[in-house]
Amino acid sequence: MDLEYLLFLQKIRLAAPDIVVQFFELISGLGFVLFIPILCYVYLCGKKEDATLAIWSVGFALLFNGLLKQIFCVYRPWIRDPRIIPPEKALAGATGYSFPSGHSTNAAAYLGALAWQNRRRIVLASFLFVLILLVCFSRNFLGVHTPQDVVVGFTCGMLSIPLAWFVLKWEKNGKNRDFVILGVSILIVAVYLAYITFKSYPLDYDAEGKLLVDPQKMALDSWSNGGLFIGVVLGWLLEKRFVKFQAPASALIGLCRFIVGFGGVLGLKHCKGFFCTLFTDPWGCFVTRFVTIIFLIFIFPAIFTAIENGFIKKKEAVDEQPQD
Repeated sequence: MDLEYLLFLQKIRLAAPDIVVQFFELISGLGFVLFIPILCYVYLCGKKEDATLAIWSVGFALLFNGLLKQIFCVYRPWIRDPRIIPPEKALAGATGYSFPSGHSTNAAAYLGALAWQNRRRIVLASFLFVLILLVCFSRNFLGVHTPQDVVVGFTCGMLSIPLAWFVLKWEKNGKNRDFVILGVSILIVAVYLAYITFKSYPLDYDAEGKLLVDPQKMALDSWSNGGLFIGVVLGWLLEKRFVKFQAPASALIGLCRFIVGFGGVLGLKHCKGFFCTLFTDPWGCFVTRFVTIIFLIFIFPAIFTAIENGFIKKKEAVDEQPQD
């Protein structure tokens, strides 16, 4: 039934103008491609509290998603039924196991968190929720996920929001609870990665003798998720204790923050090859995500805060000089 639904959507897709397919490819990109600039903008230029909840939600959601993928090992729709032929561009971003949808999980986690933080702004919250539903539908429309993939992915993302909210609220109500959260997080990620690394996977081959899904690559993706989650927790702890990053004083400062910060995050994100030369896989994947998120949450805010404070002190010193 699920594959018949995808075949029905495929008929519509093939008959539709190219602009319709391009629209859904763009919407699908909100799941992963566009979430980095959006979070960079909100964290560096907007409300840090909104972005913090969203980043924590993504951290939890990707762990849930990766764990379910590795437990169930469900193949992609076109592997199960060769009549399903997704667009080439969609295929490029649809690797590994199918269940649950990573794009749907990610979109629900960060867009849902931003919608929750802005729930009193009805128009904005509704718009963000509609975007989540469009991302989920786009994965079906493009033929890269079944309905159950996106439903469970959506659920993983949405459940991560109250979990992140509870953890952050619990930390505020006690002393040194951030260290407790860091210790528990390291333990959870260690168990998670041990399971992902040492469990058995199906080894099925196509007619050319190639693995349908390479379990080692899937394990590396999970190591990346583990690195991201530890980076989220540690970066949050360090920023909260030592930086206390504030909203920009002006639009120009916000623009500078975004350009430099997003550029740095994008550069680090593409330094996987460099980190893999320093650390053999899977640690190279772990470190790449870890350093990238640490840079966004802690290192860049610390550098920019120090620069901004330096300019403020210099301006105050000039203002205090006696006038002739």
